[in-house]
Amino acid sequence: IEGHGHVQREDRLPELLACGIEGRDLDGVLLRVDRQVHAHALLARIAPRYDVLPLIRRHFEIRYADQNWVIYDTVRKYGLGYNRRTTREIRLDRAALPAIEQKADAQEHLCQELWQRYYDAATIRSRNNPALHRRQLPRRYWRYLTEKNSKDRTP
Repeated sequence: IEGHGHVQREDRLPELLACGIEGRDLDGVLLRVDRQVHAHALLARIAPRYDVLPLIRRHFEIRYADQNWVIYDTVRKYGLGYNRRTTREIRLDRAALPAIEQKADAQEHLCQELWQRYYDAATIRSRNNPALHRRQLPRRYWRYLTEKNSKDRTP
């Protein structure tokens, strides 16, 4: 893995494959987790099993090249910050992340409310398949999804 300064051994192949799979899965989740922190930045918090930020870095540099963003790994206490030109590794103290999230403006809260309404309206209750839903989107990813943060939501 680029930038980590150690050589991967063949006996770690299953672990590396699992890490790659989780990185691929997070790509889709992060697209739905993006939160506008203020008028010029997006914030996504993640809590993956593996250190996937090096794996997803390039994808988000390309996908969101025209925006400032931060993807923060709450398990490993570091993240990636992008300023429309370069991506840097960032570290925040415990108090900094909640303080940053509190800066979300009224428009962000409106967007979250509209997304929840859309999600509820688009859901076909008769076709609800909780087992399939959990297999495609494991519960460990639900923590940061807007549509999963209401108490009356079901898979």
